[in-house]
Amino acid sequence: MRLAVTIAAAGLALAATVALCVPGWRGLGIIAIGILWVAPGVVALHRAYRDYPSRWGLALLLGPPLGYAMTSLCLLPAWLAGWHAAWLLVAAPVVALAIARTAPSLGKGLNVPRFGRRDAMAVALLLLLVPAIVGRPFALVGADLPEGRAYRAYFTADFVWAMAVVSEVSKGDVLPQNPFHLDMPLHYYWLTHLLPALEHRTFGGAVRLDHLLLADAVCSAAMFVAFLYGLGKHVARGVGATALGCGMSLLFTSPEGLYAWFDLWRQDRPLSLVRYLNIDAVSRWLFGALPIDGLHRLLLYQPQHQIGYALACTSLLIMVQQFRAPRTRAAGAAGVLLACALLISTFAAVMAAVMLVAVGLASVVTARAWKVGALQVIWGGVPVLAAVWLSRHLEYVAGGGQLIDVMPNPLAARHPIAGPLLSAGPVLVVLAIGAWLWCRRARGRAPAVLTGVAFLVSAAFYYFVDVRDHQDVYVGWRAGHLVFITSGGLVGWTWWRLMHRSSRAWHVAGVTALGVAVLTTLPTLAIDLYNVQDLTNREHAAGFPWTLVLGHDELSALQWIARYTPLDARVQVDPVARDPGTWAYIPAFAERRMSAGLPISMIPLAPYREASARVQRLYTATESAVLLREAQAMRIDVLVVGPEEHKRHPAIRDLLDSNPLAFPALYRTKNITLYATSGRMRGLQQAPGRRRAERPTW
Repeated sequence: MRLAVTIAAAGLALAATVALCVPGWRGLGIIAIGILWVAPGVVALHRAYRDYPSRWGLALLLGPPLGYAMTSLCLLPAWLAGWHAAWLLVAAPVVALAIARTAPSLGKGLNVPRFGRRDAMAVALLLLLVPAIVGRPFALVGADLPEGRAYRAYFTADFVWAMAVVSEVSKGDVLPQNPFHLDMPLHYYWLTHLLPALEHRTFGGAVRLDHLLLADAVCSAAMFVAFLYGLGKHVARGVGATALGCGMSLLFTSPEGLYAWFDLWRQDRPLSLVRYLNIDAVSRWLFGALPIDGLHRLLLYQPQHQIGYALACTSLLIMVQQFRAPRTRAAGAAGVLLACALLISTFAAVMAAVMLVAVGLASVVTARAWKVGALQVIWGGVPVLAAVWLSRHLEYVAGGGQLIDVMPNPLAARHPIAGPLLSAGPVLVVLAIGAWLWCRRARGRAPAVLTGVAFLVSAAFYYFVDVRDHQDVYVGWRAGHLVFITSGGLVGWTWWRLMHRSSRAWHVAGVTALGVAVLTTLPTLAIDLYNVQDLTNREHAAGFPWTLVLGHDELSALQWIARYTPLDARVQVDPVARDPGTWAYIPAFAERRMSAGLPISMIPLAPYREASARVQRLYTATESAVLLREAQAMRIDVLVVGPEEHKRHPAIRDLLDSNPLAFPALYRTKNITLYATSGRMRGLQQAPGRRRAERPTW
């Protein structure tokens, strides 16, 4: 009875959180579509583990991310062929289910735990953390206030980037065009965005794009938390230890909030100033060190990385499960999962590939299975090479230059010890204690290989790898997340073992240490969850507002663009003036392309900077003929003069208004004017109502 009530409570809480984003039958439809899309992975892993009593537990906890990837890959050929109908929401997972039923067995002898009713109870309790973390922040994303529509700064980076990508992919071009650069495809791993793109086409203007993405993010977060438990159970084994470790890794990782309060107290400044800090990046803000984000932030605005991490870590887990008895089928399954991860979240998969090779090599050497090892390279390498080929065909990565530097990361080298301790000190200390305790055990060491290898490889990337044009911080986020994800089981096992030693002194020490760890890291979590939904904070930091408010006149202009301009229209703002506050203004909120922009997630940045400088020169032109010639050369259809453009270029509006034949005003409010700069847009001035776009979104 208690189990049924707990599962029902978790399900209702998750459904209610989705309803906060998309109410009514459409919200239920999003949940149903999500379940259908992940079902093939559950079937595939159930088939793979069919020789084990715990097959259903492994399938339900580890299978959904694989199902999402499989269904997306089944949809991809139809999408590239120009099929974008709503029936594909059902047809793609049905095809994936048929493929999943052919999954071969991994064979007997794998090192897998058992799952029972107590595990179901623990997972249900952990799932309740999802609405607790994301419920109120998601409810306030894009909130309509008296002064306009508000977006907290946390959601003006990854989240609006996802809006821009989904909007572009939903247009159906092969390949998706780059909304931030003229004549360039979208160099980004956009496969994970196929589902929301198809949903966006299906629901149209009935569901706002930001609300749709939030509802999908709730489903993704639930899937990720369940995966965390399934992964941690392999190391911790016990139900209580696994749940404790997952909860600690998800919530209590960083003492940065406590340090920020101490720093303010030391300076005799109000403690409330933490409202104006990116609290989970204090290690960077105050020390200039390489920051590490907590996993709770991953739930808030990075669903694509959740799925990529889960796939990559499951591939690593399978290699650990067969550690004592290497087999080719395990390498093949791991290769398929890693290939899917490569197409979902590329860099995380690259890190996991290094881990997988290390585990596989150690397994083969330990067992002296040289022939099996050679076959594993083939079986595991073929799907990975296929994924590399496909990613190149889809043009995930721009050519023409090295994108990754293998060298000491300048931020990591600045504070190599203080930085990680400030970002993840309690976790690192517990891991060190756990490693010592584990090494003293005479049996059951194989699962800990997963945590150890993940930690060593992540540390190597943290200190010696850098992704260009990401301010030296990108690798820190990915490496830190992988450490937290793979350490949950060992963290839980360590606490559990300390608190259940026969000696009362050890028990007291363990409980006390756990309380200290929670109390020192709780401020970071509490401050971050408060700040992420604090729409009353209207101050600025580092050139961007803590809360971006789109005024009513701006919303009306963006709505006009979405309704009355063609889907392939290029609507241009001054990207330099709008960086970094409203860098995704047009692609995310008006769902149109720009000829030049400064996206935060695209590398290398040099082409975007050059094109943006060209647009900025256009706004500084002193002759209308020169401006028109340059706008036509960049194939700009609509030129936007909003508050930022007028502030930076006060003469631009008068120049455009002085030549109404060349630059007719399509739409004008007090603060924003849209000027036609192409022939097809000048026609809109006559009868805009008869030139409605295919899919209004506001």
